[in-house]
Amino acid sequence: MYFDNNNLVMFEKYDIRDNFIAYFDILGYKDKLNSDKDNNGANLLNIISDIINFSEILVSYNTKSESKTEIKMRALSDSYIFSTETDYVSLMLMVGGIQAASIFNDIFIRGSLCYGSLFLNEKIAFGQGLVEAYKLESKLAVFPRLIIDDSFFSGIVYKDSEIYKRDVTIKEVEYSLKKLICNDFDQYKFIDYLEIMKNYKEKEINIYPDNKNAFDKFLNDHAKYIKLNLQNENKRIVQKYHWCKNYHNEFCKKYKYLDLII
Repeated sequence: MYFDNNNLVMFEKYDIRDNFIAYFDILGYKDKLNSDKDNNGANLLNIISDIINFSEILVSYNTKSESKTEIKMRALSDSYIFSTETDYVSLMLMVGGIQAASIFNDIFIRGSLCYGSLFLNEKIAFGQGLVEAYKLESKLAVFPRLIIDDSFFSGIVYKDSEIYKRDVTIKEVEYSLKKLICNDFDQYKFIDYLEIMKNYKEKEINIYPDNKNAFDKFLNDHAKYIKLNLQNENKRIVQKYHWCKNYHNEFCKKYKYLDLII
């Protein structure tokens, strides 16, 4: 409570809880915004809005029609925060979907997923978990990837142990999520958005009604925009897209898309 000129004002008491958190930003955001300056960035904003809407469609395929995912979101310029107390699978699918949908608009993102304390509403984003997510994104993600911190898996172990009333191991968790994660050269795990998109193809989910070969088109566009960004004169930027090239090629070799190797 707060006293001011004998008036008693009651403020909301915020409940800060542990959450699964995804935090990411858009690579080359300033350049993209400058290229759209004649429209004050409206075109870029529309693209970002469409990408987020697309990710929600992907998640809806993995939840019952009568239920709603418990994911909260806040966006500020080029930075995005997603959180949920329990629905970590939908969170992973959503951010993976955002990564995938971004490619069609030559937008690459990098970020992190972790587990920690967070309060998130339409006004405030606050908590140690957010600090950790930002640190992971800025210091460790480096390339256009969404790395998964060990705390994220520990949070799953904690939640699942409560649900199933038994001890759940990290190995069990990682196995159950094997279609969503990938191990990188530096031992970090990251969201495997190519695998996620392939999985939708195998389920024969008609995400793109006007394109029966949507996944093949997606892989082709993925290669196209990587090659485009590899032509950048900034060596620091090119290094990031070399990572994308390697990720793309390893996936194509694994599933015999040999004609799409860069």
